Amino acid sequence: MHSDLASLMNLQSIDTRINELTRESEVFPASLSKLENAIKKSRDVVDGLTKKLTTLFEEKKTLEGAIADAKAHLDKSQDLLNSIKTNREYDAVHTQIEISKRL
Repeated sequence: MHSDLASLMNLQSIDTRINELTRESEVFPASLSKLENAIKKSRDVVDGLTKKLTTLFEEKKTLEGAIADAKAHLDKSQDLLNSIKTNREYDAVHTQIEISKRL
């Protein structure tokens, strides 16, 4: 009798564990699906930010090139301004410099 009772208790603990595992197997796919969706959304955000960063770097490079060109043009005009000997040359170069600054 005592061994039957011990076997029943062992069977009950096995049944309880089977029920727990069954419930967990039902909950696990839902949790896994939620986590996979969160990962996908995060990857989409990272991809979007990466594309935006790439675009900003390209714009920066373009603007730096434009600034370098403008500075070179301004330096050339300044050199020309420093080599002037008459008022007429000065007025012409100064007009060119002003036009360059407006662009």
